[in-house]
Amino acid sequence: MVQMAPIWFYSLASSIPVKREVLKDAAARALRFQWRNPADILSVLLLLGPEIVKKAVAAQTGRRITPVAFSFGWVAYGASALLDALGGGTLMPAPDVDGVMVVGADSTHLRNSSSWVLGRLLRDLTYKVDEEMHHEQQHVANPEASNEKSPQMKGGPAWEALRVSVYTVDSEPKAAHGVPCLDFVWYSGCVVILIQLAVSLVPWIVYRDWSIFLVTAAGTLLAVVGSSLPQWRQEKWACPSDGGGTVAITQGNGSRHVVLIENNRQSKVGLDLEILARATRVFKPTLETRTITVVLTLLWVMLLITVSGMEEHTWCTLIAPCSVMPLGN
Repeated sequence: MVQMAPIWFYSLASSIPVKREVLKDAAARALRFQWRNPADILSVLLLLGPEIVKKAVAAQTGRRITPVAFSFGWVAYGASALLDALGGGTLMPAPDVDGVMVVGADSTHLRNSSSWVLGRLLRDLTYKVDEEMHHEQQHVANPEASNEKSPQMKGGPAWEALRVSVYTVDSEPKAAHGVPCLDFVWYSGCVVILIQLAVSLVPWIVYRDWSIFLVTAAGTLLAVVGSSLPQWRQEKWACPSDGGGTVAITQGNGSRHVVLIENNRQSKVGLDLEILARATRVFKPTLETRTITVVLTLLWVMLLITVSGMEEHTWCTLIAPCSVMPLGN
């Protein structure tokens, strides 16, 4: 027969205070370990921000090779690109500037723009004009104020009701129309990729851990292949490139800025921006695009599984895509 301890023994044992120092040490150790090697963080971050990736690719695509850096959000973007390719959607993002209108000078037709490129063009040029108009005089003078101008208004430019920025299509461009020039933005993508690979080499050199370099190199390769699909170029410049008429781009009533792009249809040079505005010539995803997109999606999932199992030197895994990702994308 098993002897049971008396009841008073249980009450005495329960009244013994627990050492709080032990609990504090356990919590401190857990926090210390997490901050030394943050586990499962990169696998979560790879699923955040697919829209940033999509717009970064859209802004830079146009050549055969598009150097877009590997960063957070690529795994989630790979899944969304698969839906676009198989579901009959478009790789290019929807316009993020509302109310953009394109008016043909020859046809006098007004078209509501569905082109992401024209919306970004008008937005960037309008930002530049707004900076120049920032210190202009007031629109309507205060009738109660004196006739003398205040010190702030004396040096300011006169108020402009409408600013028309006139541009002319280059008849002898360095690159074909619809092909981005090799400028600072394009080269910066290459520089960012090299910096990422250099950071990922540190654990390999110091600790003989080549897994960080493998993940970064694989992610960079998948990112460059996915952003260099010919479908991107076809959708971005979905218009004839053998000349177009003069057009005006604006946001309609209340807008103080109009972009006028002069061109002559007889010159057979430049893009037809009236057709580009409606984006009616978007190419259907080809079999090549769909096949490559499916393969890329599977490889992104495999990369995500690989990253989830990494437990050592995870800070280098985070720094490689995170430290220079904002500069790249």
